[in-house]
Amino acid sequence: MRKRDGTEPYVFDWDVDPATSPFGSVLTPLQPSSIIDFTNPEAYAFWRDEHKALFDAGVDVIKVDFGEQVPDDCVAFNGDSGRRLHNVYALLYNRCEYEATARYGRGLAMVWLRANWTGAQRYPMQSGGDPQSAWEGMCASIRGGLAWGLTGVPFYSTDIGGFYGARQPDPELYLRWLQWSVFSSHMRVHGIGPREPWAFGSEALTIAKRWIGFRYRLLPYLKAMCDEASASGLPVMRAMALAFPDDRLAWPFEEQFMCGDCLLVAPVKHPGGTVDVYLPRGEDWIDLNTGARYAGGTLQRQKVGLDTLPYFGRVGYVLPLGPEIDRADAMDAKAPLNEAWAFGAVTVARNGFAQLRCTSIDGHYRVECAGGRVTQR
Repeated sequence: MRKRDGTEPYVFDWDVDPATSPFGSVLTPLQPSSIIDFTNPEAYAFWRDEHKALFDAGVDVIKVDFGEQVPDDCVAFNGDSGRRLHNVYALLYNRCEYEATARYGRGLAMVWLRANWTGAQRYPMQSGGDPQSAWEGMCASIRGGLAWGLTGVPFYSTDIGGFYGARQPDPELYLRWLQWSVFSSHMRVHGIGPREPWAFGSEALTIAKRWIGFRYRLLPYLKAMCDEASASGLPVMRAMALAFPDDRLAWPFEEQFMCGDCLLVAPVKHPGGTVDVYLPRGEDWIDLNTGARYAGGTLQRQKVGLDTLPYFGRVGYVLPLGPEIDRADAMDAKAPLNEAWAFGAVTVARNGFAQLRCTSIDGHYRVECAGGRVTQR
């Protein structure tokens, strides 16, 4: 980028005063920076190709941080002012990083994004930025992810535990954040200070391992939902207003969500474990912690222990699950499923397929099981 008069490169001076900086004192003070001009083909190619060394060294995914700092008074190569370029700049930045990954990375390209703009769905996937380590920071992250899904961007992650705060997250907040994140398309722990499960005590470690283990079992289902999202634009995490547009009573429940077609997730939003769950009308629902069946159009108040997240199966649907593994590349591509939970009265076909598959048919699932088992719920 250039200064307004076009003669000198623009140098961006970060606000490093702890009293006014958005980063406070949690980061090493940022140094004056140039701004890559992605409207300049030579600058674009330079930045893209500089990533080759990273991928050659074994990097798999780039986290595309920042991208919001485009001052009004700079001028781009294409003649745009910073004011005009500000919003689209993040999209150009993300496109460049995505193309670098596609060109030099291994496998299908993916980038971990922060700032973005219209067209972001072309360069998956989206992170919620740096939430504060507080209950409202967690709830805002849920609402933000669901709102993002309403724009046609189907993949989302949050910083489990929050990124920053006056205090580190306690074990309760950390575990509640982790539990609902199991049902997002992408998942990571990240923040200023320890975020590994073992940093929160032995009880928290045991509970976190259980939920992370279930995350791995969910991978075949999440893969099916990601495939559906790529084809239809429906997000993996679906707001109540999107999943049940005709049930207006569901709309105010802004933090509960559908994970794909068949799972309703009700995050614990406050200390103590009490949750009000609205079960949308027109459906029956199976409580996957107790096995109880509830009619839709009802409000359920639950008080759950620290190890429990309220979540429900939609009657008439099947949840395909994989085996217990400890890393994604341990999954057997020839037999990714070993169990299916059938919610209520559904038809599950058994046959001799060598590869277990889950396909969406008219909004339902046909699970073709070979050597696995079907559990009725």
